[in-house]
Amino acid sequence: MTRTRLSRISKLLIGSIITAGLFAASRAQALSPGDAPVLLPDGELTSGQIEYRQYCASCHGMSGKGNGPVAEALSKSPADLTQLSKTHGGKYPAKLVYQTIDGRQLVKSHGTREMPVWGTVFRLRENGLGGGPPLSDEQVKERIKPIVEFVKSLQQK
Repeated sequence: MTRTRLSRISKLLIGSIITAGLFAASRAQALSPGDAPVLLPDGELTSGQIEYRQYCASCHGMSGKGNGPVAEALSKSPADLTQLSKTHGGKYPAKLVYQTIDGRQLVKSHGTREMPVWGTVFRLRENGLGGGPPLSDEQVKERIKPIVEFVKSLQQK
């Protein structure tokens, strides 16, 4: 076997072991879908909360209220993500949240494009940082879906 293949198999095995441990731990305390561990197609283990913390919390805050540490420096306040269901007739707008994160469709109500287009960042991340090929559309989708679920868990009832 080639070294690359062994490395990939090792990542998958380690990811599987960690996933099994996290799922076992989650039995002790219920996790929302956004907190649940997700094994990405490339073997990376993540969760919506981890991805949200890395890409969204600096502006929106971990609570989703738009009070992240960078919020004061922006010319337009970040959206209060806890109110999305309320402002959309009680239904969580998962598709809108996905499209806003992905950036492929400009959402008029979002105003100017101050928020980074994370879909592009995810697509190019492997190419720029890992030296591998850009992520496929399916890999980007699998990275964004947990964030959408985590934002759903922030909705005020």
